[in-house]
Parts: sequence; structure tokens; C-alpha cells
Amino acid sequence: MTRTLLRNLAFALTVDGTDRVIRDAAVLIDGEQIAAVGTTAEVEAAHSLERADAVVDARRFGIVPGFVDSHVHLSETLSRACFPDNLGTRAWVFHWAKPFYAHVGREDERVSVLLGTTEMLRCGTTCFLDMGSQHDAGITVQAAAEVGIRGATGRHAADVKPAEIPPGWTDEMIEHHFFPDAEAALEVLEDRYSAGTATRTAASAAGSTSRGRSRAARNCMWALGRSPNDSEWARRITSRRASRRPESASAGTGSGPSSGSTRWVDSARTL
Repeated sequence: MTRTLLRNLAFALTVDGTDRVIRDAAVLIDGEQIAAVGTTAEVEAAHSLERADAVVDARRFGIVPGFVDSHVHLSETLSRACFPDNLGTRAWVFHWAKPFYAHVGREDERVSVLLGTTEMLRCGTTCFLDMGSQHDAGITVQAAAEVGIRGATGRHAADVKPAEIPPGWTDEMIEHHFFPDAEAALEVLEDRYSAGTATRTAASAAGSTSRGRSRAARNCMWALGRSPNDSEWARRITSRRASRRPESASAGTGSGPSSGSTRWVDSARTL
């Protein structure tokens, strides 16, 4: 396994319990894991330079933990330069975004996710929360796993459609996006991703199944226009999932949601 030492960094932001900022920092990377962080003197004293396969003089550079994009629409990456920049939210959603969604195919969405997540990694983002797939969340999961990035995604859902359907909307898109009420949406989402199909794709990820279920509940509530702070809805969604989960799908590959509207993808990469 390759060991790389980055030394003489101008700074290292640890984002630890005390938010330390280390000057003249060093980071030892063992394979895909961070083995040590400290000042250059501290790391080199604790770890022999002879054991490093590569030593990089990183002066003039700094290092930070991977960024988290907490709101991204990966299925819209290919819409760049398609929409005017001066639109109000309602005009953008009704007359541009929804018609765009109506013509996004499964392969379009896959390419869109590949491009969006690749750009994230190139810019230092290592985890994302996606609005939701226009088709099957598995498309986003598989494409993100191919790139090697962590993230959470779900199924695009809404429960109030306009009284007058705007031009450009298709019946297929309307049927896919809109449900008569929140309960109907939850039934479809739960049935769609039951039997362990919405499991994490890497066992190395941290966290507990219960935390994953809560995260899935919150994401589903956002999609249905409910506040994640609505504890009663969180309890109902989580308990419904627990009661409907087949025994064979209890934990999947480990931690994270094993059913519901949210799918997790997690690479083993640290950087």
C-alpha cells in the first residue's frame, strides 16, 4: 500500500473539537486513509521518512477536510446555459425546470450525475445531498459509486400540482412527480425501495442503521414539504419503515438506510 507524506503545508484545517489550524503542517496518507496529521516536525518524528513511498514538499498549499454539498440537483447538471439567469422561482420551476425534467432520460441522468460528481471531487467536495432522481435513485447511486464519492439521494416527489398544467409538461412526468397526498407518496417510495434495495454500497461507511433511517425520513419529509423538525412525522415514517421491512432486508451491507426514499452511496475514500 502506497504511503505518501505531504510536508511543509502552509496550513491544515482539522475541523476537530477545538477547530485547530496547524501551521507548517504535514499529512501522512497510507493507501486511502489519513494516518497522521500534525506539524511537519511532529509527523516526521513519529513516522520514519524512509517508510514513505513519496514525499511531497507542499509549501504554498493548504489542506482541508472534504467539503459537503448539502443541496445539489445532480439530474440538472446538463441544464447549464439552457435556462435564463433572470427567472423568478415559480417561472423557473413551472416553465423551464419541469419541461426539462420531462425530457431527461435515464441515460441523460446517468451522464448528468457522472459529470456533476466528477466536478465535485475535482473541487474538493467529497459528499453530497441530492434533491432526488427523475427516474430511479439507483441511477444516481450507481453513477456516484463509479466516480467514487459519498452522498445521499432519493426519489423526486411532490404532492400539489398546479390547477392548470403549464405547457411543456408531459403526462409521464406528472405521473412520476406528483402524488395525491403524502401518504400515497410514502407508500410508493416504500414499495419501490423495499427488500433491501436501498442499502449502502460500501460497508466501510460510518453511522448506525437508526441514524440512517432518521436521515431517510428527513429527506423524504423535505420532498413532501414537511419540516425535518416535525418529530411526529419523523416517528411515523421511521416506524412505518420498520414495520414493513422484510427480515432479509434488515441491515443490508451495514449502516445507513436499508429502505425508504433515500439511498446512500459511499466510497471508501478519505480524500
